[in-house]
Amino acid sequence: MICTLQEAMVALKEGKQHWRDVVAEKVEPKLPEKY
Repeated sequence: MICTLQEAMVALKEGKQHWRDVVAEKVEPKLPEKY
C-alpha cells in the first residue's frame, strides 16, 4: 500500500491511478487537489 507521498509519486509515475484512493484515506486533508 501507499503509505507516503513519495511512494504515491512513484505510483503516479508507474501509471497507477488507484493510489489516489489509498492516499486519500491516509492524508486526505494534506493532499492537494492537483494530485
